[in-house]
Amino acid sequence: MTQAYSKILVPLDGSEFGERALAPALALARRSQGELHLVSAVSSLPLLRPSDAEKGDTKGWFAEEGARVAAYLEQVRERIQEEDPDQVVRVHSRVGGPAPSILRRVEEVHADLVVMTTHGRSALGRAWLGSVADGVVRQANCPVLLLRPDEEEAPLNLARIMVSLDGSDASERALGQARLLAGAWGSEVDLVSVIPTPHSVAVPYLDASAEAEEVRQTLEADFREYLDRTATSLREAGVKVETQVVRAQDVPAGLLGALKRSEAGLLVMSTQGRGGVARLILGSVANRMIRSAPVPVLVVPPARKESLIEG
Repeated sequence: MTQAYSKILVPLDGSEFGERALAPALALARRSQGELHLVSAVSSLPLLRPSDAEKGDTKGWFAEEGARVAAYLEQVRERIQEEDPDQVVRVHSRVGGPAPSILRRVEEVHADLVVMTTHGRSALGRAWLGSVADGVVRQANCPVLLLRPDEEEAPLNLARIMVSLDGSDASERALGQARLLAGAWGSEVDLVSVIPTPHSVAVPYLDASAEAEEVRQTLEADFREYLDRTATSLREAGVKVETQVVRAQDVPAGLLGALKRSEAGLLVMSTQGRGGVARLILGSVANRMIRSAPVPVLVVPPARKESLIEG
């Protein structure tokens, strides 16, 4: 059995939506025979009402908050191991900002994957996942599987995986993750490249038809050849593959259309591709897909780098 992910990290904030990441993470951990690491943060500063500011008394707050977080994580760990005693589950709580806490733990345990929801809610008013998901995606040195809270709580469907490719080294890393998952799950893979509507160089806001069509045809031929080569490599490894070159107004529109036509249960893509500039700037395509895709999105950083964590 292919060990796709040996250490999977799940950030939790005590919310029901945050815990929706547990089932997909557990499915991946079980299939990979990997460890599950649950992490939460103890805020570095307590939230005070204006009327409390003059009291200046926060003695014992960190101990109380830390105990609450530790107890919550332990409850989740016990719940998981009641159902699956053989599953290795480790818990971690840190004092500090949620995003830096998660990112430091990713580095400390050498996590292969982070699984988290893009939002969180809590009756205690302490949920923080919604404000930190972008920070984790931007700076994590490992892939991040993101689930939107409005998705129904359903088993992770990896029977078919869609991969967004643009020929860049970054998108090739996304392909590597899809290859790992396909090896572990026996998934079929859709390789998709999108050709956005080109615009005239002389008049950028106009679609000069003859010029645009010539560009499209050239790109389409290049992408078909590229996808065919890539598909051949996967097929030689025993993976069932289909390819699509899609014309669309822009890349997100093309990917969303392809997802609607497909039965894929997961979209795999890089955080940046051609035209990407800074490592910390989440590509606009990835950003839109995280917020719009009807299925979970696995975003893959271009390459592992030294720590970029601030704070």
